[in-house]
Amino acid sequence: MEEYTAHTSVLLREAVDILAIKPSGIYVDATFGGGGHSAAILEKLGPDGRLIAFDRDPEAIAHGQDLLNNSAGRLTLVNDNFSSLKEHLAAMNILKVDGILADLGVSTHQLLAEERGFSAKNNGFLDMRMGPDAAMSAADLLRTIDEYQLATLFMAVDEKPREARLLAREMKKLAGERPELTTGELAELIQKISMPHPGKKDPTKRIFLALRMAVNGELEAIDTLLAKAPSCLKIGGRLAVISFHSLEDRHVKQGLRRLTVNCTCPPKQPVCTCGGKPMARLLTKKGILPGEEELLNNHRARSATLRAVEMLREVP
Repeated sequence: MEEYTAHTSVLLREAVDILAIKPSGIYVDATFGGGGHSAAILEKLGPDGRLIAFDRDPEAIAHGQDLLNNSAGRLTLVNDNFSSLKEHLAAMNILKVDGILADLGVSTHQLLAEERGFSAKNNGFLDMRMGPDAAMSAADLLRTIDEYQLATLFMAVDEKPREARLLAREMKKLAGERPELTTGELAELIQKISMPHPGKKDPTKRIFLALRMAVNGELEAIDTLLAKAPSCLKIGGRLAVISFHSLEDRHVKQGLRRLTVNCTCPPKQPVCTCGGKPMARLLTKKGILPGEEELLNNHRARSATLRAVEMLREVP
């Protein structure tokens, strides 16, 4: 493994503060990454506190060994997708925790590692897998996905329909011709076909984002986390999520909002059985954004939004 690139955690103080850490509490960092949020949580935990940190990337877990060794037994690292959070907690005989934090997106190390294929700035193999649990690389996805489905992925990140269809057709053709397709080759194709939109991200970034999310099943994992997390939290426990683009934020916002409505029974259920009380209260009505100082010092923070809820009742 190459040297791990330092990662600056986004909204670090705001995310840790909103968890309202109890020194003897049990907390989950659903996305360990570079370990910044985990380290800050551990600083607030007393000797009886505990932190369970998840990451699907084995390199992130390996990087976390120093923090693990210096945690006095308070930290547990789990190499798995956060969508399996509830099952791992149950295996540890932990039924409820005091807080869960999820910092979505990719780490600086993943973006800069050429062999990981996340960025067009590095001309490496088009991989994009966050961990070994991802079934196929981005190059494999381009060869196997239906052309219509591929175009649909691109339209979800604001690509215009005509350009999305043309991109899908030309990408599948290129992937079929190039078994070892690189990020540079794909970026060159995107620049030929897709035009920048006023006020929108560079087309290469948009398309790479769409492929990355599809390869790693990111939106599905977010929905699973938001569905499972409430049943893992104590009354007064808090769930905080940092998103980095509009698609993520939409899923987070909708998922958290569902926890705050008065009735959570299925729409077609004739009689309310949930008691008609919301599961949680929203702590961030408009979301928390990075301040000016953080934006100046960390360009990756510019699109980040923090949203959080506090549980009002236990969820089975």
